[in-house]
This record gives sequence, structure tokens and C-alpha cells, in this order.
Amino acid sequence: MTGATDFVEERLGAWLEFRRDFHRHQSLRRLLDARNFINTRVSEGSVAPVEVRRHAADMRERLNRHRAGLAERRNLVTTAPVHASCKGRGTLRRHGAVKGWLIEHDGHE
Repeated sequence: MTGATDFVEERLGAWLEFRRDFHRHQSLRRLLDARNFINTRVSEGSVAPVEVRRHAADMRERLNRHRAGLAERRNLVTTAPVHASCKGRGTLRRHGAVKGWLIEHDGHE
């Protein structure tokens, strides 16, 4: 009986060792796999899919805020009252000290 038990224990031990080595090998393969490497490395600006989606959503939000600001400025300029003497001669010029646009007239009354 001891021979059979020893044989089973030996085979079982060999199997467990093989299985342990196999899992180590699989872990190493996963670690070195390029796709797995990319998918599991998440840091600022990384190419991990989760990070790329987060970054794209952030950029869309920033772009939408910028577009809304431009639309607001455009609306402000197009609805601004213009003095009658300036109609046809008024020009729009960006003023450095003030956010937005100023309607300047060419000096004719």
C-alpha cells in the first residue's frame, strides 16, 4: 500500500508543481503580452482604453464650453446696438483690455 501511496503522492506533487509552473508561465506571458500591458497600465496620458475614453470625454467637454463661449460672444456682438451715425461705417475690432468686441466708429458724425 505504501508503494501506491508514495506513487500517488509523487504524481500529485509533480502535478501540483507543473500546475504552479504553468500558472507562473501564464502570468509571465500575460505580463509580457503587449495588448495586456497597454490595457493594464493606466496613468495620465496613457493609451489604456479607460484613460483614452476619459481624456476624450474631457476634451469634448472643454471644446463644448469653448464653443458656447464663442456663441455667446457672437450673440453679444450681433445684438449690440449701433449708433445711427455709425451704420455702414462701423467696424468691429478686438479690444485687448476688454473681453469681447467693441464697435468703433470712424470719427464721422
